[in-house]
This record gives sequence, C-alpha cells and structure tokens, in this order.
Amino acid sequence: MTKQPTDIYIVEDDPVWMTFLQNLLESHNYSVKVFESSGLAHKQLQIEIPRLMILDLNLPDYRGDELLRKISVDCLWGEMAIFVVTSDATHKDLEPLKTLGVAKIYSKPIVASAFMKDVQSVLSNG
Repeated sequence: MTKQPTDIYIVEDDPVWMTFLQNLLESHNYSVKVFESSGLAHKQLQIEIPRLMILDLNLPDYRGDELLRKISVDCLWGEMAIFVVTSDATHKDLEPLKTLGVAKIYSKPIVASAFMKDVQSVLSNG
C-alpha cells in the first residue's frame, strides 16, 4: 500500500498557534505535520513536498522568508502552495513574499472560517 503524501506542513514555533492550526486542519480531515523551526521543515521538504505549507515568519533558527529563499534555491516548490500566518507588520510590508511563492498572507489572529475556505480552495485544485 502506497503512503499518501502529507497534505499540510505547519511551520510554527508558538505552541498555542501550532496546536490551534493543527487541530483546525485535522478536524477537516487533512493530514498534517508540524515543525517548530525552519531548519526542521527544510530537511523534511527535501524528502517530501506537501500540498500546502503554512509558515510563520518569526522562527527560532532562521526566519520563514529565509526558508522560502532556500526552498527556491533548492527548487523544492513542486505544486506546493504556501500561506504565511504572521503577527509581523502590515500586509503591504509582506507583499514581496509573493515573489517567493506565497499565495496568501494572514495576520494573527486569523478568522478560522475564511482561512479554511482558502485552504479548501487551494487543496481542491491539487
């Protein structure tokens, strides 16, 4: 039996947000893996590419935008969609992230229903 690839990676170091996102996504029957650092996520991305990565920017080892640059250099995009969920600045300041493959940018706290609508839309197209 072939193992199905993971639907979603969550890269988030805040345990409250990590748990919230994981529970929200799993309650909609998505398979989820969580990573507390960019480095751990980057290593796993060399093994498996999820359908969606949800990424915080402020992480303990290096910033999420640096992970995006590494993914780009390593050509690890595949068909993976990327959502950024952050408490950083304004969306205008974060717009350059879209050149690194980011599909959506959300400010914490998120509206769960709108967020899930976007997740479902992206994953139903895959």
